[in-house]
Amino acid sequence: LKFVIVGHIVDDLQTFTSAGQTPSNISESVKFLLSQLKQLQHQKQHRAKEVVHADEANQRAYFFYEKLRNAVEYKEQHLFLRNAIQRFLNRNLRLIRRDEDLAKELVVELIKTRYIANDSISVDVLVEVNRLLNDYKTLLDEVSKRHSGVNKEKIIDAVFEIASSDVERLLVSRAQDELFVNFTYGVMLERLSPALLTSSDSLEVRRALFISIHRLLLKSDVARIRYYLFYAEFSNWRSQGGASVVAVASSLEGFTSAVEKSLRSKLTRQIGKLLRRHIAPFRVLHRLVLSEDNPAEILNDRPKLKRRIENVCQSEYEATRDRVRTSVFRSIIFIFITKLSLAIILEIPYDHLVEGEVNWTPLAINLAFPPLYMLLIGLSVRIPSDANTKKIVDDIRTTISAHNPDKQQPIGSQEPPSSLRNIFGFLYLSGFVLMIYLLVNLLVAFDFNIVSGVLFFIFFSTVSFFGVRISTLANELVVLDERPGIIGLTVDVISAPFIRIGQWLSDTYSKINILNFALDVLIELPFKTILRIFDEWSQYLKEKRDDLL
Repeated sequence: LKFVIVGHIVDDLQTFTSAGQTPSNISESVKFLLSQLKQLQHQKQHRAKEVVHADEANQRAYFFYEKLRNAVEYKEQHLFLRNAIQRFLNRNLRLIRRDEDLAKELVVELIKTRYIANDSISVDVLVEVNRLLNDYKTLLDEVSKRHSGVNKEKIIDAVFEIASSDVERLLVSRAQDELFVNFTYGVMLERLSPALLTSSDSLEVRRALFISIHRLLLKSDVARIRYYLFYAEFSNWRSQGGASVVAVASSLEGFTSAVEKSLRSKLTRQIGKLLRRHIAPFRVLHRLVLSEDNPAEILNDRPKLKRRIENVCQSEYEATRDRVRTSVFRSIIFIFITKLSLAIILEIPYDHLVEGEVNWTPLAINLAFPPLYMLLIGLSVRIPSDANTKKIVDDIRTTISAHNPDKQQPIGSQEPPSSLRNIFGFLYLSGFVLMIYLLVNLLVAFDFNIVSGVLFFIFFSTVSFFGVRISTLANELVVLDERPGIIGLTVDVISAPFIRIGQWLSDTYSKINILNFALDVLIELPFKTILRIFDEWSQYLKEKRDDLL
């Protein structure tokens, strides 16, 4: 399995061979990583002087709309840029098919929404973006000719995801992250248990490993992962002319189905679960290497390396706490806006029509409980201990060392399942039914009707799942296997069924997000169109004023 990394095709760990003069006690893969990072630093020094500048007209309107849109979208913050690009492409290439060059308009919009700094994108990049978008227009035309119905819409959605990731990569370099993903992939591939590698199809194992590393190391979403898998399979589609585009369009249905299968497969979940406790040292090493002017010197000096890892860990712990607080705040806004909308659309009208009056107690509980529950989850987050930091130091030393024959134990070497597993499964299912029964009786005691009860159930489950996601975010750098106490175990038993339901609801919501569709079609399309016309009118008046001078 090959992946596009920094403009090259890198084939697993075999490409990570000796490169450059680095200390001899660093492994060959780390040597190659450092040499490639140095090349990237040299490339950054050669940039075009002519850049894109956007005036400040309507900047606040663009910015505040994006704030609202992102609160409703509920995505990781580093994914906002790609998502904004995809929405731009959907508006201009799907809802309204525009054939003019769109690169400058896109960049100006991204500058005004503060995703990109003003005067940071060269004019040469605009040429590349326009060229790229023209190729994707051709690809979309071919898809429309060769597919129809629901499959056609799914494929077009996938193409827009890939295109937005492609454009983002031109505007904001991901080369260092890509290189480190490939390094982590190569090291983890060596560490996977031979039993795991031989128990499944080799290609599927490698694809599942790549997907899991992207999710855990960079928090990549489906769109970004799909982009890399697309270029792994169709790396030369733009350079081989029209015949290649036709071939890609014909193959996209099979490719999209295969990617969806890999993203949701049991094997991918299994490998992701196995890697979760092993990925933290790579996250810290990633930050450390990118923050040093001379990382080779640090990696070769054991006392200095230990201090730097401890500093990076503390910095990352604090950054994680800030991200958790931001996620909690955004989740509260997301939940409150969605719940208030449903209360106005469903709960209050139902009370008037069926009950004859508004039942304020269930309505108040439904509005107040989910945000307060989410706030309580956020306040319960704790940063990792010093023992956790020590384990990360040891793991990084083992990873980079060229003279450690033992390395680390294979990942995926598990003990055979317990004979009590069936009994545990029965107890889990019994607890699932019992918790739902108790919740239904509690809601009846507070005079909840069918609509308010269903809404409480939905939001309690959704918040429980969001809480698990936030807890996972807080524990990203935890490498110690800590057992929960009695209180933690009790909370897990009570919340487990609602977390499972919340996960299903969240997945379903992401597929049929009516609010997002309404924002895209009923609000964003006319709003951004008006802003664009106003920008063009302002530019026209400026030109006329300049003519008079």
